Amino acid sequence: MPFTTTNQIKVYYEMHGQGEPLFFLNGLSSDIAQKKLFIDEVKKHYQVIVPDIRGAGQTDKPQAHYTISEFAGDAYALLKELDINKIRVMGFSMGGFIAQELALTHPEVVSELILVATKPAWLKPLAPSKRAHDLLHSEDYSMETLIEMFDVIYGKQFKEKVSAQEYAKEKLSMPNPQPAHGYLGQLHACENFDVANKLTQIKQPTLIVTGTADELIQPENSQWMHKQIPNSKLIEYPEIGHMVVDECPERLVRDTQNFLR
Repeated sequence: MPFTTTNQIKVYYEMHGQGEPLFFLNGLSSDIAQKKLFIDEVKKHYQVIVPDIRGAGQTDKPQAHYTISEFAGDAYALLKELDINKIRVMGFSMGGFIAQELALTHPEVVSELILVATKPAWLKPLAPSKRAHDLLHSEDYSMETLIEMFDVIYGKQFKEKVSAQEYAKEKLSMPNPQPAHGYLGQLHACENFDVANKLTQIKQPTLIVTGTADELIQPENSQWMHKQIPNSKLIEYPEIGHMVVDECPERLVRDTQNFLR
């Protein structure tokens, strides 16, 4: 199994597909197994490289308050370990935080940037809704809480295809459940992230993607980012919620291809 040691922790990662490499950085509490359908779509067109972020999946989960800078450092060290000097980077949600930090601290490594359902700071420009905030901070990881979370993070179209009960059962049966300290460490990192005043320094061609029904990271955040990042393009998906990579993977990959061309 593909493990490497970077920054004193063991990082699990996978590589799939052929062609130009694309580095995918996942969201809060998610691991590789939870994004299999999206990875299966990406690998049809790119060689996708995806790590489990510190605190989740099969990567180490030290008892500590994590930072986005640490996550970006882990990502950079993994790329160096793989002898990759320049790569296209896609970050989803918390992964978008990491992607922005990577582009700012190691701009020579990032050729293009794809920011999906993300923002430049936890509270800026708009904070999450109170309902989303309360659910993210809930210590109750029950079927009932997951069903309510499903309602917050997915849009109408996806809810017509997948039930909240199916989603909750799948989350509860994941092979590498995230421990509470790993989740809280990642959440702490998100809440202390802020590069809102640095976005004008991002010079890479940047694609920003958002769903108009995103309650967790409202589309106004993406619209604001688009105005700040000089060489950026904004795409908004009607009736799509926060989980863009789950809700419309084919469309996201197609738009990524068009952008990268």
